[in-house]
Amino acid sequence: MNSHWWIPALAYLLGSIPFGLLIVKAFGGGDIRAVGSGNIGAANVARNAGAVAGVLTLLLDAAKGYAAVWIAERWTGGNGRWMMAAAVAAVIGHMFPVWLGFKGGKGVATGLGVFRRFAGRPSRQRQPCGFSSWRFGGIRRSGQSSRRRRCLPWSISFMRRTTRRRTTSCGERC
Repeated sequence: MNSHWWIPALAYLLGSIPFGLLIVKAFGGGDIRAVGSGNIGAANVARNAGAVAGVLTLLLDAAKGYAAVWIAERWTGGNGRWMMAAAVAAVIGHMFPVWLGFKGGKGVATGLGVFRRFAGRPSRQRQPCGFSSWRFGGIRRSGQSSRRRRCLPWSISFMRRTTRRRTTSCGERC
């Protein structure tokens, strides 16, 4: 019998922590669900409670996705199925938290944390491209997309180089 059944349940509970709501209340604000888009995510928090609260929400929401996959990896010895179950459960927990009547965020930041854990080094290598398109892009969406398109070929070539080096022809790690 498999004894790892508790991992998705723990990941759901971890993902259901409403950091956006908690941070806005800690900063002296009211209920973030009553203003803006009514969402508990980082974008609504940043628009209505300030940039510091928004960035903190983004980081903590991403951290709970990362932590859910990390816990599953450690407890199962890197079993991909349990890691994926934890990833999905964490994002679902953020989107449908039991504590808020199953009305949560969109799961973008939590999904980012999950992706960071799965992608590892290639994700960190592409981070400067994403940051530059966000920081220097201004309001224009077309400008951001063109900068991201310039980063795409570099990202793909980097991912191909790193995946080729991981295993040899006989399947052993390099």
